[in-house]
Amino acid sequence: MHLSPSLKPTARRLRRRCENPANTARRPATALDVLLPTKYASRYPDSSLLIWWWHIGRATSGPSSPPVGSSLSSRTTVSSTQGVQFPGAAQDVCDAMQWVVDNLPFPNSDVYVLGHSAGAMNMFTILALPELYSPTLHPRIKGAILLSGCYTFEDIPADMKDSVRMHYGEDAEANQRVPLALLESASVPTLRLLLGIGERDIPCLDPAMNKFNAALKEKGLYIFTTIMNSVITCNSREWRLTTSSCIDRFKLWSHIGIAPHSFRFARKRGSHHQFRGYARSF
Repeated sequence: MHLSPSLKPTARRLRRRCENPANTARRPATALDVLLPTKYASRYPDSSLLIWWWHIGRATSGPSSPPVGSSLSSRTTVSSTQGVQFPGAAQDVCDAMQWVVDNLPFPNSDVYVLGHSAGAMNMFTILALPELYSPTLHPRIKGAILLSGCYTFEDIPADMKDSVRMHYGEDAEANQRVPLALLESASVPTLRLLLGIGERDIPCLDPAMNKFNAALKEKGLYIFTTIMNSVITCNSREWRLTTSSCIDRFKLWSHIGIAPHSFRFARKRGSHHQFRGYARSF
């Protein structure tokens, strides 16, 4: 594990925001990076809230310094060696989360996790796969927000299947490893979960969302609904405000020990994408 200090803002950093295949294999001794700008340690010395965000990338690529990190709080990046198969990527991030939680100077902080697209799928793997459960990490996670996840591969287009097989294995293996299959066989403690999808998202995500939603209902989980307005890339002030509101709700539920029957974010529509959301209390 490599802990790196922050870099001074330069134009060179913009190059890292372009989506390219991971190339950490150039440093064979480094399989996992945890990057935290040192300036935030002095700015937020008594922080009691930790947010983990797993960004998009089709399980094969993605920016190692996504812009939304600085919009929410301090920017932290975890990168995994290229070619790692299920559940290697989830294990890497789970190990990083465990390390951070074990070394926090504020032991009573609440942890919230966010995932988008492939990040949503991998984040749910951390939450639901029994082999990854940690008695010192998972109870600290108070809520999860998962956006635009492909929770089953039944309806994915042909051009996405190669990246799926690269990470999840061949079809028979992949069908046992997708979030929907993990949910149906889940035996580990779970938590409050908010699901969202953009109205202009790729078509295969909508049926996947509906099937995942139906599986949640079959488990008898409590249902909440919300409307989320944001751009699909999650890089906007609107998305940040909505996400912050979700976390505030999660914190309220944890504090009073109950959950409201429903909640709705009424924000005006503009040129942003519309997110439909479902929230479950596990």
